[in-house]
Amino acid sequence: MDDRTRDNRQIELLIGQLYENERLTEALPDEAARLLLGWGERQLKQLGQVRLSQEAVDQAGQALQRALRLVNRMVEQRAELAEAEMVEQLLKLIDQVIFLTITIQQATTQESSHDQTT
Repeated sequence: MDDRTRDNRQIELLIGQLYENERLTEALPDEAARLLLGWGERQLKQLGQVRLSQEAVDQAGQALQRALRLVNRMVEQRAELAEAEMVEQLLKLIDQVIFLTITIQQATTQESSHDQTT
C-alpha cells in the first residue's frame, strides 16, 4: 500500500470517528450538528491533501475533536456561562483551531522543502 492510500484510509477513519462520537454534537439540534460535523469533515479532508506524519495527523485529529466538543459544550452551557466564561471557552476553541492550522502549515512547509531537495 502506498503512502497516499494509507493517508486516505487514515483520514477516512478519522472522519468516521467524528460521525460516530455522539459527545461531539449531543447538545446540538440536527441541523447544527450536521453543520459542525461537515466543517470537521472538510478540515480532515484538507489534512488528507497534505503529507503529514502519522503523529501529526493524530494530533490534528485530536485537536479537531477537542474543538468540536468545545463547540458542543458552549452551546449546551450558553445560558449558564457568564460573559468572561464564554470568552474563555472561545479562546480555547481558537487555540485548537490555531493548533490545527499550524500543524497543516508546518507539514506543508516541510513537504515543499523536501520536494525542492529531491
